[in-house]
Amino acid sequence: MKEDPIKKRAERGVAESFLLAYNATTGGTYCIVEEGGVPDFVCQDDRMEDALGLEVTAAYYDQEAAKGLWDMLRARSDRASGVAFDPEVMLADRLNEQLQDKWKKDYGSRCVLLVHADGPLTGAADFEQRVLPFLAVPTEKSPFENVYVRLAGKNAEPEMVWWQIYPEKRRFYEQIQRARPAARRKRAGGRVPSRGRGIGAAARRERNAERTTLGRETEHGSS
Repeated sequence: MKEDPIKKRAERGVAESFLLAYNATTGGTYCIVEEGGVPDFVCQDDRMEDALGLEVTAAYYDQEAAKGLWDMLRARSDRASGVAFDPEVMLADRLNEQLQDKWKKDYGSRCVLLVHADGPLTGAADFEQRVLPFLAVPTEKSPFENVYVRLAGKNAEPEMVWWQIYPEKRRFYEQIQRARPAARRKRAGGRVPSRGRGIGAAARRERNAERTTLGRETEHGSS
């Protein structure tokens, strides 16, 4: 089957975004050295002998579904349960499906699963309070060393957040795009610097403060 170049480009964007977060948080220098196999990407740190594999997948409610969600959320369901349609429930269900699917496969040693969660109506606080607690990692032996989820949420929220969901659940990294007045932006050459920080990594935060924010993928798909 011919590989979809758009899907592969989107997956690479997720992988590079994660490496930015991972290196900033751990002090590593991992970069992609191989792609297109199983796992999707192989990365190497110039100080480490062991390679790090990255398997990328996506969970999302599509744009067509998102169009009607605001109306559904405003309305109260007439069903016996009395529960309105809920985008966070939809996103949690989709994420759990992806975890179940990925847990069935073998990716070799030292592999990390990256999940791009595309929820245009879901903010970081919504995700942390109403999605993260309901993510159920399969009980079978994990084929992954760690599992991380990146939220591409509400467009009005200028941040990119990575959560670790296995072996523990925690906010791992956040990168916030700070708006600047026009004069300051002009002095900066038209660029708006971003600030990234790994949780508990204050010393590395300053070193990575001016790194360019990676673009958000516009195409999504599952591996």
